[in-house]
Amino acid sequence: MGDRDPSPGDASRPADPVRNPSPDGPRRRPPLGQLLLEHELVTPDQLARALEIHRATGERLGRVLLDMGIVDPEHVARLLSQQIGIPYVRLAGVGLAED
Repeated sequence: MGDRDPSPGDASRPADPVRNPSPDGPRRRPPLGQLLLEHELVTPDQLARALEIHRATGERLGRVLLDMGIVDPEHVARLLSQQIGIPYVRLAGVGLAED
């Protein structure tokens, strides 16, 4: 009984919100390409071409799409924040108080 490894839901193992945000186990993040298609920001053909370049070069898919001029940086940033589950905050034009 005591020889088994604790499962991610065991109280004996501390929760790791980055690797395991849910007590039910890690959630699979939707791929960026899927999110782009769902939001109609790329066509299937555009995504296929970008994925070819991504696989050939090792460059991140978002960077490939930006370099191809298919998406803009804000769209990529918003979808990446959605993908990892953190709020998107646009700071352009926000003044910060000097202390």
